[in-house]
Amino acid sequence: MGTQLLAQETLNTVAQLGAVLVVALAAWGLAGRKRGGFFRFVGLLGPGVAGWRAAAIATLVFVPASLGLILVTDLREIASADNTVAGRFAEAGFSGDTLGAMLLVAVIKTAFAEEILFRGVIAKTLIRWFGFWPGAISHAALFGAVHGLVFAAPSGPDPTLIGVAAIVGLPTVGALASVYINERIAGGSILPGWLMHAIANAIAYPALAYF
Repeated sequence: MGTQLLAQETLNTVAQLGAVLVVALAAWGLAGRKRGGFFRFVGLLGPGVAGWRAAAIATLVFVPASLGLILVTDLREIASADNTVAGRFAEAGFSGDTLGAMLLVAVIKTAFAEEILFRGVIAKTLIRWFGFWPGAISHAALFGAVHGLVFAAPSGPDPTLIGVAAIVGLPTVGALASVYINERIAGGSILPGWLMHAIANAIAYPALAYF
C-alpha cells in the first residue's frame, strides 16, 4: 500500500505544483512583467542571512508550540481524522515508501506549492493593493479559512470551538508570521516561509500518523 501511495502522491504533487505554477505565471503575465522577472515576482530569490535566521527562530518557537497543543488535546483526533493528510498516511501504515510519500507531500506538494500561491502571489498582490498590514492579514485569514474546509468535508470532524480555533487559527498565525519575515526581513523572498512550512509539515505528519 505504501508503494501505491508514493506513486499516487508523486502524480498528485506534479499536478498540484504544475497548476500553481500556471496560476503564478498567469498572474505575472497579467500584472507583474513590468516589475521584473517571474522569480522575483513570486519571491523565489535568496533571503539573505537575516531571512534564514528569522525563519529558524520562528520555526523553533512556533512548531513545538503548535504541535504540542495538538498532541496534548483532543485536537489530535481532528488533525489525524480519516480525511486528513496524517489520517491517510496512518491508514497506509509505516514503511519507507510511506515516509517518502510523506516527505514529498510535506515539502513540495503542500509547503512549496502553497508558499508560491499564498505568499508568492496572493499575499504580494494584496499587499501591493492595500498596504502591508491589511494585505498580510487578509491573506493570512484566507489561508486559515482554506484549512477550515476540513470541517465541511463529508467525513470531516465536528466543528468544535477549540477545533476550529486551532485548525484555522494556527495556519492563520503561521501565515502572518511567514509573510512578515518574507517581506520585512528577507527582502521579499518566500524561501523563509517555505522552510518554516516544510519543517512544520515534516514533523507534524509522522507525529500525528504514528505516535
